Amino acid sequence: MNSDQSVDLNKAQTFCSNCHKKVKKEEAYHHHLSVLCEDCCIDMHTPHVRKTHWQYLRSIKADYLRFGRTD
Repeated sequence: MNSDQSVDLNKAQTFCSNCHKKVKKEEAYHHHLSVLCEDCCIDMHTPHVRKTHWQYLRSIKADYLRFGRTD
């Protein structure tokens, strides 16, 4: 390989397996066989917590009382 044909490996990019965004090689996270960006990695490792009954009722009330609602 000539010096003009060399590729700077530090600037090489790959794509996230989940959202298909460009990710730099040094910023990529590997989970099993997939390459993930930081956002998808956080989403994968953060447990999904369901809302409690009161949080659910509060969100319905806030949506119902929202200004500009046309029902």
